[in-house]
Amino acid sequence: MTILRKPLAAGTVAATVLALGLPVAAVAADPSEAQQLYVARWGNDSWPGTAGRPFATLERAQRAVRAKTAHMESDLVVSVRGGIYPLAAPLRMSDEAGDSGGNGHRVIYQAYGYGTARQEPVTISGGRTVTGWRPDTRRDGLWRADVGGLETRQLYVDGKRADRPTAGVPRTLTLTNTGYTTTSTVPQKWQSPGDIEFVYRYAYLEGRCGVAGISGTATRTTITMDQPCWELAKALYGPEQLPTVHEAENSSSFVTRPGDWYLDRSRPGRHELLYRPRPDEDMRHATVVAPVLEALVTGTGVRDLGFRGLTFAYATWLAPNDPAGFAAAWSMYMRPEGLLTVPGAVAFHNAERVTFEGNRFTHLGGPATAWPR
Repeated sequence: MTILRKPLAAGTVAATVLALGLPVAAVAADPSEAQQLYVARWGNDSWPGTAGRPFATLERAQRAVRAKTAHMESDLVVSVRGGIYPLAAPLRMSDEAGDSGGNGHRVIYQAYGYGTARQEPVTISGGRTVTGWRPDTRRDGLWRADVGGLETRQLYVDGKRADRPTAGVPRTLTLTNTGYTTTSTVPQKWQSPGDIEFVYRYAYLEGRCGVAGISGTATRTTITMDQPCWELAKALYGPEQLPTVHEAENSSSFVTRPGDWYLDRSRPGRHELLYRPRPDEDMRHATVVAPVLEALVTGTGVRDLGFRGLTFAYATWLAPNDPAGFAAAWSMYMRPEGLLTVPGAVAFHNAERVTFEGNRFTHLGGPATAWPR
């Protein structure tokens, strides 16, 4: 087993790239001997998947693979031409459905020309492109876009991650059974308090709990935290650490710096994205992507399967939105039933001889891959 790690980024979990099974060099297919299927953005899912008449989607290629694996006489390679392939749902694989290789042969999904100078860049995306941006008539310098029922915790503008907006927290916080009190009245001015999360950073740990409500008088503010997150955080971090809140995050009041964004969910099913562009960004022409899928590729019980030269991108993870929040320790997080592992954008369970070679994982809201079980 080979595990490659990259450092923690603020607000994210460390990504991992996982290779399962035999060393890649020992199982590499000879393209000249393998059966080939092709996918291209300009293809058509009613075509036969040949080089000249390729499929248009990975989902259609997967169905073609399933029709062939029971009687494999050679490796089966799905060559994907360059481009971005947005998924409407995760690409789910299982041995029962016919996604495994068979008869000693492998199924390989790869970028067209993999391992040669002609290799084409291929991105498997769980994101949605956001268009229709318009200047905000209520706040100077901000832009808005209608996004329906979209839910996400990340946003990317021209490939660069935008920032969930933050603000400082009063240092006069006093711990209570349900949250905090403070002599500062500043939190009473924060808009949409039910969207706000308090961020806790201790050494190599980062957690967050949502705010349930804010009330107060002219001299005192009461902050009530989400349950059960508050009880979980008290058990995990202890009363000694909880009074130290790193920052408050995610209120439209905090969208003050270039690159800040906020998802206005005040009208169910009619959400709006709010964004303050950076100096070099023109929202009339910018490419804005919101990750919407929490998983890109999953597999159960599969074997003899490979992925080569692909980029897996734009996946989110929404569990911290729950009332249980993200009381976290390393790559684990608390729930009333116990510690759970943060799921991966690519996850294979009970798999054998599944390999990843030359792939890239980027723009993810959680780990690249889940730990095998």
